[in-house]
Amino acid sequence: MVSREMVTFVAMLALSPSGMMGAPAQGPDYLQQLAQTGIEKLDKRDSSAAPTYFSSGQRDRAARVRQSIEDFNAFFESKLHAHADVGLAVLNATDWQKVRGTPMGTSGVIGTPPVIFMPVGPGDRPSKTMAARKATIPTADLVTYLTTHRMTFDDLAAQFIDLLALHEAGHVVSKNIGIATSSHWLSEFVASYCSYAFLSERQPARREVFDLLGRPSSIRPLNTTLADFDGLYGGVDDYGW
Repeated sequence: MVSREMVTFVAMLALSPSGMMGAPAQGPDYLQQLAQTGIEKLDKRDSSAAPTYFSSGQRDRAARVRQSIEDFNAFFESKLHAHADVGLAVLNATDWQKVRGTPMGTSGVIGTPPVIFMPVGPGDRPSKTMAARKATIPTADLVTYLTTHRMTFDDLAAQFIDLLALHEAGHVVSKNIGIATSSHWLSEFVASYCSYAFLSERQPARREVFDLLGRPSSIRPLNTTLADFDGLYGGVDDYGW
């Protein structure tokens, strides 16, 4: 049973010698910066909804991702009495540069309070990664899935990229329940575990998307060890490998 395994796993991590470290340093208030830029904001239905900003043409996507975060939070409130109190920004390259002051990167959660940034538009890194992974999926499996669900590969890739927001929310939930990992690779594993536990129990249809595309690309990367990942972190040549 997913929920029992999850609770056991969390308890073991929290009690392990390497499982507790200091809280991360305070970061910029990106919610304030987003509010000051004039970027559009979704109406807030209630006090629990994540403050959500989006670039032109991304309203529907931003609404879907926000709903996913709300469902994720409801799950963890019921299981562990914890949730990810986050903001959300679904931004194109122009708005990303305006808010972050850097070229558009990959998804991440950053700032105080934490904001999940999701990149969209031509050339975004997650879309390039998905294209590289397409060749690793058995052709029959991919054709069957796309035909059954009447979608293109680009539609499938977009759905997977949206799931990355749950991974980022997993970082916040794990911190809120007392897990502060001593290595980058373990931190990323815990965040993915949180998102996969939620999908497995509450949204198994979306878990199929995770299972289909959440696999290594067809080209073996240069950096393949946990030591590489901890030393280089975002600088590894295939972050998701």
